[in-house]
Amino acid sequence: MNLTPRCIQLASPSATEYGRESIIKMDAGYVYHTIELVTNLKKYATITRITLDIGGTPITYDRAAIRDMLDKAYKRFRKEGRIVIPLSKFEMRSPAGIYQTALATGAGDDITLKVEFGAKDAEDPAVPTLRACAYVSENPAAALPGGGRKFLPMRYEHVQAPAAAGDHNWTFPNGSPNKWLQRLILDESEVQVTELHIKNGTKTVEKYYRDDIEFALQRQADGVLQPGFLIIDFVRLGFGKNDAINTHGLGFTFVVSGKGALKTYVDGFEQIAA
Repeated sequence: MNLTPRCIQLASPSATEYGRESIIKMDAGYVYHTIELVTNLKKYATITRITLDIGGTPITYDRAAIRDMLDKAYKRFRKEGRIVIPLSKFEMRSPAGIYQTALATGAGDDITLKVEFGAKDAEDPAVPTLRACAYVSENPAAALPGGGRKFLPMRYEHVQAPAAAGDHNWTFPNGSPNKWLQRLILDESEVQVTELHIKNGTKTVEKYYRDDIEFALQRQADGVLQPGFLIIDFVRLGFGKNDAINTHGLGFTFVVSGKGALKTYVDGFEQIAA
């Protein structure tokens, strides 16, 4: 059995139009490592939401513009109109770190990729096009319910609402011994962060000034700062699983510039079976 990731073409999407959601049904029984959307769009923000679900339950959520911003931050090769949704983190330095967030699927799973198109940008073509491919490997446990899944990638968006300048406390939502955090991406369109305290319950276990966070991203993760975003990379040393922070009792204090929305993109994984 070949466990090396290989490229397959996904099924053709449903109608592709501005202002509508396009549906792609995915083959079951594989381990999914990367999904790629190939479009004729000029603006990534035109794709407002990308959701991967199994049996109607959302597994991961992405915005095309955030994915492109992260590609810039981590100096990934980019091509106009192509959007890469990484599941396995191939940049990690250990097999556990690389494959922890891959998506194993069972032969009986109903897997759907939903791509939501927003309004047409002035630079976009009159009619959008879309196709998709994926890097997959064979799943030896495909015949088992859920394909023998033990871990799920965890990606979603949460909006914090600091009420004033100064300390803003945030308890990680639905923290659990089975959930692990690898990155937080903060959209600073309205509120800027100057300091970060990481807490276990009420105890501060780590403290960073903004300069510490930005230096670590560039020095340790070989990243590039992105205007309007603060990337807090807990796996900046590159091992993935071992660098991740457990979310049980996890909380933060952000020192912020004022009142407003602080969009927070969560990236990590959840253990669902022993």
